[in-house]
Amino acid sequence: NFRVLRRWATPKGGVRPANGTQRELEILLDTLPPELGRHLRIHFADRLVDLNEIYLQLGQLPECIFADPVTGKTFREDMATVACAQD
Repeated sequence: NFRVLRRWATPKGGVRPANGTQRELEILLDTLPPELGRHLRIHFADRLVDLNEIYLQLGQLPECIFADPVTGKTFREDMATVACAQD
């Protein structure tokens, strides 16, 4: 059994980027494996400020979670067509 510990409510007026968000995104994208960082920059450039989570799990397709800045609703997107592998 799981229970919800806390719920997040969308603030009035939507969600706004915090100060430093762009710099933090650049650090994250530079830290990811190069092909994933490039893929995010190319295919999701207009939505990167809405990026919430990135899932990298061995043997699984990398995924990212975006949140709609107005509604807070989240959307899961595949980041690649090849599963993560260990070098």
